[in-house]
Amino acid sequence: EMTSSLVGSEMCIRDRITGGSNGLGIEISKLLVERHVNVVVLDKEEPNESIKDNLRFIRCDLNDEKQLIKSINEIKSTIGLPTILINNAAIRHSETLLDLSYTKIKDLFQVNTLAQVILLKEIIKDIKDSRLYVVTMASILGLVSPSHL
Repeated sequence: EMTSSLVGSEMCIRDRITGGSNGLGIEISKLLVERHVNVVVLDKEEPNESIKDNLRFIRCDLNDEKQLIKSINEIKSTIGLPTILINNAAIRHSETLLDLSYTKIKDLFQVNTLAQVILLKEIIKDIKDSRLYVVTMASILGLVSPSHL
């Protein structure tokens, strides 16, 4: 039995995953697809691997607020409200804080923090009697920094 899924969420089960085109994101996507979850991946890059029919890719730059809102509205209108939101996307730079430009700092906060808040707000404003499960991935880099970062 196939349940329906959304980018990071499921109606019966819909899953929406940011940063789902490679690494941990693609592995989470594969596991969910194997369990008959309909998955929508929002990412700037299309997945390198071909995945089953119940995975949909929407090209979206999480650094672009308008593109982000447009993508989530497309998901809601074509697939439905998500029941699971998996925030997996993140960017980092190798420069030290003192060497980072203000543009790069803004990009870091937009993708790593604000995009998650925008997605959450855009989804929950339409949820009435259903639930949304939110999973936010974090990196060990948040606790322990390699030298020179």
